[in-house]
Amino acid sequence: VEADRELERQEHLATVGRMRRLMPLAVVLWMGFFFVDWVLATWVVPGPLLPYLGLRLLGVLPILASWWRLTHGPVPSPRLLAGLDLAMTSSSATILSAMCLLSGGLTSPYATYITMVIAGRAASTPDHWRTGMVRLGVPALASPVVLALALPLSPTLQAQLADAGARGTY
Repeated sequence: VEADRELERQEHLATVGRMRRLMPLAVVLWMGFFFVDWVLATWVVPGPLLPYLGLRLLGVLPILASWWRLTHGPVPSPRLLAGLDLAMTSSSATILSAMCLLSGGLTSPYATYITMVIAGRAASTPDHWRTGMVRLGVPALASPVVLALALPLSPTLQAQLADAGARGTY
């Protein structure tokens, strides 16, 4: 029993260390994808760029806050680490879902980026399937929830849901 606790402690410390090292990369990638936002807003789905920048800045805040917490103060407990992880991944998926609304709804290229966030999280911090189901399931549900909330306000989404071709692209 004591050996199991020590193994869990060592695994937790390794996960904290891995997350500490990955946070700068997460910030650079998140903000670096603003170039993709610019390309999409300029040529693919023409529209104003400022909302994308606002969403990018909003989305980087949970990442920066988590990075700060991971590098300052005592090692976070497993529960706090799980909360930081869930907040970062879920907020990223939610922001990308909002970007879907700006760039074509169901046919938006941002829908695939949500998958990239979830896959990147799964690859960087492996979990037991029961834990992973929650930590990856909640962010995976962010997009359908955002789109469902936007549906009454968006004639574009309503039309897309009536179109089998548009439904098939999502």
